[in-house]
Amino acid sequence: MISAGFDIGTKFVKVCIVDGEKLLGYDKRELTGSLAKVVSESCKAALRMAGVFGFEVSRRAATGFGANLVKKTDLTIDSHSAAGRAFTFYHQGPATIIDGGALFIHVLTLLPSGVVHDRVENEKCAAGSGKFLEMVASSLEIPLSGISDFAKSADNPYKISDSCAVFAESEVISRLNGGEDPANILAGIIRSIAEKAHTMFSRTNAPQPVFLVGGLTKIPFFVQSLQQSLGLPVMQLPMDPQLAGAFGAALFAQDLENGHGNVRTH
Repeated sequence: MISAGFDIGTKFVKVCIVDGEKLLGYDKRELTGSLAKVVSESCKAALRMAGVFGFEVSRRAATGFGANLVKKTDLTIDSHSAAGRAFTFYHQGPATIIDGGALFIHVLTLLPSGVVHDRVENEKCAAGSGKFLEMVASSLEIPLSGISDFAKSADNPYKISDSCAVFAESEVISRLNGGEDPANILAGIIRSIAEKAHTMFSRTNAPQPVFLVGGLTKIPFFVQSLQQSLGLPVMQLPMDPQLAGAFGAALFAQDLENGHGNVRTH
């Protein structure tokens, strides 16, 4: 039975096509312009990769910030449960997932069954988020693909003192105008995000191993900073970590079709 999972984040749309527990096709693209158009194009691309037609998809599930905006879905799944479902496909046993996205960082502790036992989310308007990092990098005309290498060149990372993005932005602008090395600013922001994740991690009874999913996995300097802050190795799934939510949603759709009772909706 073929199912589709949609993960609608604040920056990217992700779609996974699954047959049983086999990932047939997927797509990931930036959310620009019309949401409906981006979702449609992403779904078509994932179907092409899978080699199936839309009418062959029996069940559809959505998760993420904009899950309720996806039309013709059979159910919506909270992002924590979707991440946990994808994770337990690859790993059995208790663990902690740090999900680093554009606006939110979540720390999830999982029971051996994959059920989310505890979760912590960063406060809104936080300087400790991927979106704030992207905003500063854009102002410095540094592409996302170059953030990590640029930050590595820092010789004295600047420590951001304010946790509110509005005031932190003013602080960054002031420091740059004062002659601070941009590399130090960017490296300082990345380390502040890692420290924020560490603080959240410390508020849970977080079991090991620790896995990282989400867009921040694409920044090696952040992964390194997070490991240093936690004092623990940080592992990643053997699939694209940004697809975890969509993959988990597709697996939940499979559960629904198979009559399993562990489907959890919003």
